[in-house]
Amino acid sequence: MAKLNEKDFIKMANKIYIEPTKEVLDFLKEEYDLIEKNLEKFKQIDVSKVEPLVRISEPINFLREDEFDTSILLDKESILDNATEKDSNYVLIKRILK
Repeated sequence: MAKLNEKDFIKMANKIYIEPTKEVLDFLKEEYDLIEKNLEKFKQIDVSKVEPLVRISEPINFLREDEFDTSILLDKESILDNATEKDSNYVLIKRILK
């Protein structure tokens, strides 16, 4: 990957209509160098004994089963009784999209 320089930072800033100051450019350079330095640490990790994933979302076995609280459920009649506009089966609402 090509190393970013001050001109690259200016070009990116100009694309979002920002004129960065020298202090901002210096800060970006320091942060970018720190990120690159930390990314280099990943190259030191031995992954030779790690099995590749078949797919990104492997099954997760440590999640709890969901428990549903049925005490808050409303029946259809209660909902229709509480609605200001309704027909025999549905609550009627105003159309908001044109």
